[in-house]
Amino acid sequence: MKCVSYTRTLPWKNHQSELTIAEQNQRIAAYLAEHKELDLQKKYSDRKNDEKARTAFDQMTNDGVERKFDCIIVASMYYCGLDFPAARQAIEETLYAAGIDLIVLDEGLDTRTASRKEVEDYFEANAVRCTQKSCLRGEENKARDSG
Repeated sequence: MKCVSYTRTLPWKNHQSELTIAEQNQRIAAYLAEHKELDLQKKYSDRKNDEKARTAFDQMTNDGVERKFDCIIVASMYYCGLDFPAARQAIEETLYAAGIDLIVLDEGLDTRTASRKEVEDYFEANAVRCTQKSCLRGEENKARDSG
């Protein structure tokens, strides 16, 4: 199975633990070493120390839509895309719907073996958790600008 990995410098807003890109890559490499059926084709990484960095994420999404790979591996959902709405839209609603699988190591999601309901429940649970934790980028700025 052709797969790609995605890493980024900054996690979603309000996520406390930090993983360097090297640590994310180490976790992904360890997983790949145990799963020989996965063939890493490319590493996408948003390395800018900018919370709005998403060039690699957008490229990965476009490549996935073009079916250049079958699966995405991320160390943590908190390092997948700009924020939860962006990740959910790109991963669940676009790529997963097109047949691209997702493996999230820290959260234990593997859409290759999960049912559609389990995947939907995973994203729904994250939506509730993110709403409670305000893990949307720019929320503080919106509140400040409107007040």
